[in-house]
Amino acid sequence: MHGRDPGLYGEVNPRLSLDGLLNRDLSFWRFKEQFISYQLDFDNSSFGGGLKRNHFGPGSDFRLKDFDYFRVNLFARYYTEAYDSNLEGKWDGYLFNIAYGRPLYTFPYDIQLYFDGWLDFVFGADKSNNRTDFEGNRIGTSRSFQWFNQIRIIKGHFSISYSCKINYNFIEMKKLYYNSSNSTMHIVGVHYNF
Repeated sequence: MHGRDPGLYGEVNPRLSLDGLLNRDLSFWRFKEQFISYQLDFDNSSFGGGLKRNHFGPGSDFRLKDFDYFRVNLFARYYTEAYDSNLEGKWDGYLFNIAYGRPLYTFPYDIQLYFDGWLDFVFGADKSNNRTDFEGNRIGTSRSFQWFNQIRIIKGHFSISYSCKINYNFIEMKKLYYNSSNSTMHIVGVHYNF
C-alpha cells in the first residue's frame, strides 16, 4: 500500500460448527455453539517470502445480553512462512482471540450507534522470545497484545467510524528505537457495506 512492503496483509478466519457437524446441540451455560476454528494470517512481503501463519483450535460463541455476537477462539500457532526466520515450519505459542459487537442506541430515521471490536493475546511464544536482530540483540518476547475498538454510526449500507487500536509487543517484538511495536492508533473511516 502506498509503495510500502508488504502492500497486502490479510486474515481469513473460517470456523466449522461442531453442533452442525454432529447434528447435536452442544450448548451449555453461556456457550451458544462450539467450533473447530482456523485462522490464516498472510502478507505479500518481498522479504523472505512474507508471512503465512496458521492457527488451529477450539472456538465458541457466547450468549451475552445485548450483544449481537461475542466469539472466543483459542489457537495453537504454526508458521509456514515467517520472513525466512527460524520460526518457519514450527509451532510457536498460542493466540486467545475475542471478537464482539453490540448496538448502543437507535436514533430516529433508523440511524444506529454501534460498538464492535476484537482482542488478540499471544502467549507461550517461546521461539519468538529468542528472536534477535541483525546485530545480535535480543528483540523477541513470548507474548503480545492487540486491542481494537470501534464506534460506528450506521444508516443503511453506509457508516462512519472512529477506531482505536492498541499494540503492545506487536508481533512478539520489544519496542526498540527502530520499530513501533508499542503503539496506539486512532482511525477515522467511511464505509459502504454490501
